[in-house]
Amino acid sequence: MNSKRKLLILIQGLTSLIVLAALCLGLGKSYESLSPLGQLIAPSSGIWRQQPTTNVDVEHRLKSALKDAGLAEVRLQFDEFGVPHLESKNEEALYFSQGFVTAYFRIWQMDFLSRITAGRVAELVGEKALPVDRFFRRLRVPAAARASSEMMMNDPVTRGPISAYARGVNARIGQIDIASLPIEYRLFGLFPEPWAPERAAYLLKYMTWELTGYLYDFRMTATKSKLSAEVFDLLFPLSPKRPGTIIRGAGDSEQDGMRKTVSHDLFQPAFKMAKAFPPAGLINPAPSNGSNNWAIPARMMSNGRALLSNDLHLSYTLPALWFPIQMTSPSMNVYGASLPGAPGIVVGFTESMGWAVTNGTDDVLDWYSLRFRDQKRQEYLFEEDWRPVVSTEEEIKLPDGRSEIVRTRETHFGPIVFDEGDLPGVIEIPTGLAMQWTGLIPSNEVKTFLLLNRGTKAADCLDALKSYVAPGQNFVCADRSGKIAYKHAGLFPDRRGRDGRVVTEVSHSGDLWQGYLAPDVNPVMETTTEPIVTANQPPFNGAKLSDLGWFFATPYRAIQIRALIDSKAKSSRISPEEVIAMQSDKFNRSTLDFHRMAISEFQHPPLKDVVNGDQCVGRVGDFLQTDDFKTWNGDHSAESLAATAAYDWFTTFEYQVWATAIGEEETVYWPNRWQLLDMTRDAATWQAVSPQVTLNERLAEALKKSCAKLNDLYGSVPVWSRYQVTTIRHSGRLPGLGRTDIKAGGSGDSVFANKGNHGPVWKMIVSFEDTPKAWNMIPGGQSGDPLSRDYDSAIADWAEGKMNPVRFHKRTMQ
Repeated sequence: MNSKRKLLILIQGLTSLIVLAALCLGLGKSYESLSPLGQLIAPSSGIWRQQPTTNVDVEHRLKSALKDAGLAEVRLQFDEFGVPHLESKNEEALYFSQGFVTAYFRIWQMDFLSRITAGRVAELVGEKALPVDRFFRRLRVPAAARASSEMMMNDPVTRGPISAYARGVNARIGQIDIASLPIEYRLFGLFPEPWAPERAAYLLKYMTWELTGYLYDFRMTATKSKLSAEVFDLLFPLSPKRPGTIIRGAGDSEQDGMRKTVSHDLFQPAFKMAKAFPPAGLINPAPSNGSNNWAIPARMMSNGRALLSNDLHLSYTLPALWFPIQMTSPSMNVYGASLPGAPGIVVGFTESMGWAVTNGTDDVLDWYSLRFRDQKRQEYLFEEDWRPVVSTEEEIKLPDGRSEIVRTRETHFGPIVFDEGDLPGVIEIPTGLAMQWTGLIPSNEVKTFLLLNRGTKAADCLDALKSYVAPGQNFVCADRSGKIAYKHAGLFPDRRGRDGRVVTEVSHSGDLWQGYLAPDVNPVMETTTEPIVTANQPPFNGAKLSDLGWFFATPYRAIQIRALIDSKAKSSRISPEEVIAMQSDKFNRSTLDFHRMAISEFQHPPLKDVVNGDQCVGRVGDFLQTDDFKTWNGDHSAESLAATAAYDWFTTFEYQVWATAIGEEETVYWPNRWQLLDMTRDAATWQAVSPQVTLNERLAEALKKSCAKLNDLYGSVPVWSRYQVTTIRHSGRLPGLGRTDIKAGGSGDSVFANKGNHGPVWKMIVSFEDTPKAWNMIPGGQSGDPLSRDYDSAIADWAEGKMNPVRFHKRTMQ
């Protein structure tokens, strides 16, 4: 990295903080939770003494740490992409080294993320984070994480790796001095604290919340109250029948060499964010957290080997969420994405087997209203008895020595998250409601991943998932023999037919979960001849689906992936390089479906009058008359104008339909876009929802508003990458340490599901040849140090759809 680049990063990271603090308080005083900023620029201890992380330095320091710990030799090598490859004959030394190397590059990130569900963010960043800490304390996640940690430490599979990993992290922390202190700790005037093994449990609970903590029940309850029962059932069918399910032809026995279990036939069936509050994103899971994964059988591949593809969709951050690494010992050799702070590989491959994941998108969180005895809310009626609400008090510490006491309240089945008199939080949850959530179950997901790290065949993958609890995930596995396997893994509530979409008044045990669905009824599939595609869509169709959930993703991405596979396979066999191109596909079926429907209405008034008259003028109006717009093919590439015009019209139309029929999205739950477009094709459903306004009238109204918006904001139709700006923020929300100048295409319903601040954070393709041939990519770099060239080095390639070849090292120590 040249000196100009370093200077630019420093200016971006510090200018807004230093100037504001200097103007308000002077360099000798603290600003909010920041350290005295005069100290930050002091020659003896300030930012100028920062030593960037380097691969040479970590090799030297790891060797010293291993010697001090009395552990065996570990060979550490870095490839040209900065990925560490660790090998040792001793697995205690191997996991120690994983913890050490991860902490060397990512200590702030792993510290910060593990504090979120521990309710300890305010200790780092100050009182602005108090609403986050209050929320997770009241949710009782810390207690669940501690119970999970105890389970992990009592299990012989996980106890050793977690302990060794924590010792490695602490060995690195013990080496940190003022010159090697990460910039984030400098800004807050802190040093990292010793790392406890239970921090791994907090990290996994954080991921569970991110992937399952959806608070839709309040909005759905409000929606149901606004609609007739007939219209509600039309818009929110519990048994949707849509194409593109993971298991196709549910109910079939065997065909084309594929074994389909009958397990899927055994199923029986207003919140809003406080205005402009920065920590809101730490609590609200992104609605589109998901992913794509698919496996292609050997018969369809040009090299005659099965292929596994995966891209994980989460919010973008710097440092990148995942930390690629290879770990090798005499009993395992695994490469993939690790979660900084936890041992092992979460998604990846071994010498002969690999696994990929997508979010199950299941409904595993329910809310209940209670009948309290009086206004004190200290007792609630259950089974004709008054039961006590158990209250405890917890302390949240602040960096300046102050603290706040938070009261937590629990029923016998789950916590009451907010109650009368509670200080405001980031999410406004109705007071007095209690919840059940599978994330509060003590669990040991680390065990599943450590077992997967040793797998040699697809059957090992299914075996490793037997004890898996949360978050519910679609696992797809493939091996060198050509076997492909799928399982919808996790523990799911047994509601016995109760509608889990809305808030339920609880008064007896029948209102609550009746335990959990038996693990052996989770959808499973094995094949050697057919592709398996998951993209957060329903695993199957039919009435039994409601036992798993109701807000599964629309099948647009899954249908497009299957279409790409089928199209290539019809003309020739598929090469791994063609699958790389599939992962970067920017075609959006939902926007194109809307566009085609809207174009078909162009010749009918009043839409015709808007297009041809003076109600949509200027450059936007001119563009609508062009063939570029009228014959658009659905591509959301960075330079596309038609994608912008079509998408903005679509989202404006969507808003006009549902805001009028149901209400604002902040307080109600809108039907998905598949349902909306279905409604435009069915006159009876449209009439039931919108009796006063025809489809053509609504399209005309939406186009006028879209034209006015684009003309006012841009003066014309902007290219897609200007309309949907792609940004990557710092994991701790520190200004200047993210990236805002990224030119990228893609959209939510594209295979390349870039939504501006959310999308593919890990991309992996594995071809199971004699030695695995693989590619991967993350939107960032290996290092968490903003001064390092490896902090954001891969962003440009990621935005262009490129992937790096994986350097998979063979065993050398036996």
